[in-house]
Amino acid sequence: MANEINEGIDIFAGIDELDVENEVASIVEETPKTDLFDESEKELNTEIQEEPQSEEKQEVKTKEKQDEVPKSKVKGSAFNSIVDFVINPIQDDEWNKFKEEMTVKVDGIVIKDNIPPNVVLLIASDLDSTYNMIYEKYMEIKTALDNFTNKEDGILSVIKATHSKGSNETERKANGVAAAQKYKIGKTTVNLFELIAETRNRYNFLQGLIDQIKFKKDLLIIASSAIKVLNK
Repeated sequence: MANEINEGIDIFAGIDELDVENEVASIVEETPKTDLFDESEKELNTEIQEEPQSEEKQEVKTKEKQDEVPKSKVKGSAFNSIVDFVINPIQDDEWNKFKEEMTVKVDGIVIKDNIPPNVVLLIASDLDSTYNMIYEKYMEIKTALDNFTNKEDGILSVIKATHSKGSNETERKANGVAAAQKYKIGKTTVNLFELIAETRNRYNFLQGLIDQIKFKKDLLIIASSAIKVLNK
């Protein structure tokens, strides 16, 4: 019975295939086309354009501008001249000649890795004589620097204390400094601060040479010991 009913009824009866195709075509034509990628890109661009800068980013930019420190207008050549004056305020050709000679002499003493045993004694003798030459000058400069700068009885301390006159501390210090800048040694007026700067520079130079000689002596001892071990 059911089979008869199924066979006798056609639910698609009366519908032409051409009518279905025409109906589908009309629906497609009436529906507007949408480009999903174009719409997404437009929305993304809108969000990017409309997004305001965060307060944190603005604060970072403001801080960077505040942290910028203007550089000095002093050029490199002028800086080198200023430093040279501070280090060597007094022109002394004799001292400059001594510096050059001692620098060349100490730098010329080279301890090589393949040093012959008979050369060890020659180098040791050369180091010793050079050390004696420098040490004598070193002690002179060291004594002068101490006499200038000793806090108890140094010339600078005495001069500043003697001329520290005024109604307040600032004025007393200023008078003491002014007196030190115009200190008289016999008939010559000198600036004690320039003398101290020059003396300290010479002291440091000589101290550096002495340290270099001591280092080379220690290295020579190590090399000599190694040679003895290798020759056994």
